[in-house]
Amino acid sequence: MGDAGRGGTEQFSEAFGDVLRRLRKQRGRRQIEVAVEIPVDHSLVSRWETGSVLPTAKDLQNLRRILHLESQEGEELDYAWRRERDASSQDEPVGDGLRTVDDCIEFMQISVECVRKLRKAGQPRLAMVLGRRDAQCVFDHLRASSWSTGHFHALCDLSELLLEECKAGLDYLPGSVVRSGELQKTIKMQELAAAGSGRASAKLLHGIAREGVAYVSGNVGDAHELGLKLLAEVNRIPAEWIPEVVRACGINAGKLGNAETLQLTELALGKLLSERGDLPSGTRAFVLEGLARGWGGIDPVRAAKEIEKAWMLRESSEDSEGNSSLRYVQLVRSQAEVELALGAVDNRNDIQHKIESALTISEREAYDKYVIELKILGNRLS
Repeated sequence: MGDAGRGGTEQFSEAFGDVLRRLRKQRGRRQIEVAVEIPVDHSLVSRWETGSVLPTAKDLQNLRRILHLESQEGEELDYAWRRERDASSQDEPVGDGLRTVDDCIEFMQISVECVRKLRKAGQPRLAMVLGRRDAQCVFDHLRASSWSTGHFHALCDLSELLLEECKAGLDYLPGSVVRSGELQKTIKMQELAAAGSGRASAKLLHGIAREGVAYVSGNVGDAHELGLKLLAEVNRIPAEWIPEVVRACGINAGKLGNAETLQLTELALGKLLSERGDLPSGTRAFVLEGLARGWGGIDPVRAAKEIEKAWMLRESSEDSEGNSSLRYVQLVRSQAEVELALGAVDNRNDIQHKIESALTISEREAYDKYVIELKILGNRLS
């Protein structure tokens, strides 16, 4: 659907930076031109669009003026800005005005899309805070309202929002923090939502969350068993989550040295690619990076080839996931692991440089999990 056909919940589904970039490009304006007219430093406009920081209220109004935003587009930009401002400051939930179950469903559809885009664009902390706040708001409302058939649909949507929140946390929380129970409330709430919805898809989403928590907590055996169950039912999993399942199965199998499951995972990937012509290059690179991690403990040479493919896909990608700083950090981490498994020295300087770059990004964006992992890998490569 083109921009002219945007309507309903879609017009409020994007992260602030994505909205600003789209509106700026529609008007043929360069970042530096916008910066000069506000006026602010050129780098600040870039940081607004990547989601690193939000503009002040005054700069937001200047953006509306400079880009000549009329009511609908201006409201869209304002709405995205308010959502992210409220999430970062943890003010009162946007969903305070919920009145009916249908309100909850519409609210969650918007929230799922927003949290997902933030997570894939490399803003997991903000995504987790926003998802946690919105999910709690809806959960409390649904518990307090009289039961209706609409609850079945609402609880299924809530299960997906809670999975987005969980995945965002797993993207940056260190394993020790996950083991200490940081995500247990999320998992428990999702379990209740999945059971209440009575839908198989919601239960599968709960399985994806449990697999991720088990893996990051260090329970690779449990994660592997959960992953195999998900892979066996992959045709019933919502399309958005199939790449995550395939990638997780590959990583778990590699940690356990299970080449048979890795080969099964590659078959699932082949099927996914043949059936999903719409799958963005960034998502393909994300899955290949996971498979490379899997092969790293079994066949490092093969792993190196998968990493090379992932880099090529990333470099050719124009989607938000492909350009995500978080996905870059993950790819560097995996390449370093493969280099260590190979015992190679030819690319040592190159990978050390990449680690330093990824570490700088991780410290700036507060990817706490990767700060720890990259420092360890850097020391090992030294």
